[in-house]
Amino acid sequence: MPAIQPERLKQQILALAGAFQTPDLFLSSLNELLSLYAERAIRPGLAGEPAALLDKYGVPTPVLRYILLELAPRARNDPDTALALCDRLWLEPNLECRTLAVGLLGKIPAQASPAVIQRAEHWSQQQNDRRLVLEIFEEGLATVRKQHTPLLLDMAKKWLQESDQDMHKLSLMALLPLAKDPDFENLPVLLEFLYPVAIKVRSDLRPELLDIILV
Repeated sequence: MPAIQPERLKQQILALAGAFQTPDLFLSSLNELLSLYAERAIRPGLAGEPAALLDKYGVPTPVLRYILLELAPRARNDPDTALALCDRLWLEPNLECRTLAVGLLGKIPAQASPAVIQRAEHWSQQQNDRRLVLEIFEEGLATVRKQHTPLLLDMAKKWLQESDQDMHKLSLMALLPLAKDPDFENLPVLLEFLYPVAIKVRSDLRPELLDIILV
């Protein structure tokens, strides 16, 4: 992995962002960039290490942060194209691609909140990596949480009413960033959500319930 040179990285990311409106070309260029900054020592399959749930390049965090910073204004100006790019990135079974998809989803403006919620619902039910699921709710729904809170509450309520117990866990995970948000003051509505879960709490829901209660 070469050392990060800010000016060089900036030019590389500007070139990458030029493919914003062409998802397949963007993905091809992104993989080239991630390969350049990959940490070779942690590639799956080396040194007898078991493969991770998702493949990953192991690029330094600043690389993804700089990419997202460059893409954010484009996402705000062209939400439809941003959603298409999010969809293409998520199709890749790769941690960096999916992390970028989630981060970009959170930059899409409020008028596209229903489409953002739809993707958060779909992705969180597909994904087994708990950290990435939490990131979907924390980062991917950042704009929805701030500007269209009722949509988030409706999603969580719908999941709590499901017979599938795994959906209850997702609901609690989705409510956690809301509980953490200092701008969200309607705690009574959260208590209404938590009461039926807490009164007959199942052991596998205790960690998620405790996370919210501690907040």
